[in-house]
Amino acid sequence: MKLTEVVLAESGALDTPNEEGKATALATAESDIEVVFKKAESTRKHIDTVSTKFDDPAYLRCADYHYIMVPHRMSKTTELTEQWGLLNECTETVVEAPLKQVKRITQHVLYAIVRVKIRDLMEVYEIGV
Repeated sequence: MKLTEVVLAESGALDTPNEEGKATALATAESDIEVVFKKAESTRKHIDTVSTKFDDPAYLRCADYHYIMVPHRMSKTTELTEQWGLLNECTETVVEAPLKQVKRITQHVLYAIVRVKIRDLMEVYEIGV
């Protein structure tokens, strides 16, 4: 807002040279600043509340082990989240991932999908069972 006031005061080529035009321009600048601050605050709140796959319990319930794979010496073991393990580019375990006690609900769904796909493939290739 201060910058807008300075620019308006120093500008001789302003389209609205009268005081009413300057007041309108300042009001517009204030409105723009308010919008920018609201968006920034909204973004900050969203970042604070949004879950990431590294810490989201819903995501962590999908598998018994979670690993991150990075090139050698690209990540420090101290930067690793406690629920995750670390692999290097040769798939060698650098940090072992802890075992999670995952409910087997998703396993039944996956088995059902696999059974249907196998049955469909067998029908396509005319394989009898």
